[in-house]
Amino acid sequence: MEYLWWKIFTGIGGGLAIFLYGMDKMSKGLQAASNHRIKSFLGLLTSNRILAMIIGTVVTALVQSSSATTVMLVGLVQSGLIRFSQTLGVLLGADIGTTVTVQLIALNLSDYSLVMVLVGFILIVFNEKKKRGWFHLGEAIFGCGLLFYGIKMMSDTMIPMQKSPQILAIIQGLENPVWGMIASAAITAFIHSSAATIGMVVVLSQQNLISLEASIPIIMGANIGTCVTAVMAAWRADRPAQRVALAHVLFKIGGVLVFVAWIPAFAEGVRLLSSLLSHGIERQVANAHTLFNVGLALVFLPFTNYFAEILVKIFPDKELPEDCVPKIRHLDEAFLATPAMAIDMSRLEISRMAKILDGMLGPVIVPFISEVEGKLVKKKSELTLEESIFLKEKHLDFLEKRITRYLLEISRSDTNARQSNEIYALM
Repeated sequence: MEYLWWKIFTGIGGGLAIFLYGMDKMSKGLQAASNHRIKSFLGLLTSNRILAMIIGTVVTALVQSSSATTVMLVGLVQSGLIRFSQTLGVLLGADIGTTVTVQLIALNLSDYSLVMVLVGFILIVFNEKKKRGWFHLGEAIFGCGLLFYGIKMMSDTMIPMQKSPQILAIIQGLENPVWGMIASAAITAFIHSSAATIGMVVVLSQQNLISLEASIPIIMGANIGTCVTAVMAAWRADRPAQRVALAHVLFKIGGVLVFVAWIPAFAEGVRLLSSLLSHGIERQVANAHTLFNVGLALVFLPFTNYFAEILVKIFPDKELPEDCVPKIRHLDEAFLATPAMAIDMSRLEISRMAKILDGMLGPVIVPFISEVEGKLVKKKSELTLEESIFLKEKHLDFLEKRITRYLLEISRSDTNARQSNEIYALM
């Protein structure tokens, strides 16, 4: 019995580790391969809620991480590039886009996992010097292969679990919706991946260890647990960025409250839809995840403008003193995982430095054209010309150090030759 427990622990733990590593490699490869597309999609953001939702779906389908999209939005809002109200439709779309991963898991392509690893490895090795399109595509395929191999390991490990009464009793405890939801949210928050949690549910369903009705609360819990990454990213950010994270949490909790009372009816609806396409229970679990997030978007999308107004009232902007340390508007650590966007943010911050420098030069002529010699009028106080220039010089020194540090951080990430030259030029 002890050997069985140890075999199950190492099999599921090792399989999950390979799955998470593969998913990380796949996500980073897809992000690097689609950097410019992501920027162009985000540049299309308007007040049109449907378009925003479509953009969120496409971007997240490209990077295969709703957490990455949400963290990216937190950074964009904090930098002032987009308004808070524009992000709500994107958040709802991101939740739909991330369901692609679970749908892929349910396809059960584990038999081809090592082929994917081999193809990805070959593309990486033969394009390692250039580190451009084919290299990043190889990373994505390599990661995808590891993902499916991790699923295969967990699936093979779960076969003997059907003969263990103790393990079946533990799984049966998850039939309780409350416990299933809490356990799922906790696991997802810990591993930072709702796809991994739901992927394990798919594997359990393949072995007939869990029913669709028991899977749905776990899916809901995983959707709540995935909000932790965005909350952590916004913890010390500005109020607009904190609103993005809070909106993400409230959307998920609101969706759970809407669906939780209708789990049996929802399960029947999923079965009916899946039966039209001749899908097994593993596809039913994946379809339940997709339909939950599509339903959540349909329920909340018409009310995003009102929702934004309420959150702005709950979290109003803080008034900062005039002489405080200058704010860093564009240099968000969330962008470091995407070097192309991080470099663009650095350019914007340098442009902001140039405006501050221009503001320093303007008051120099004040003593020559104004009757008030050596005074520069501000909102709440008066500074001498010398004090004003000294204060702005301190601001520039502070920004220069922070921008240089940020550019060095970018240079340590996976950048290509062109990006390295851009970083050097900016420094």
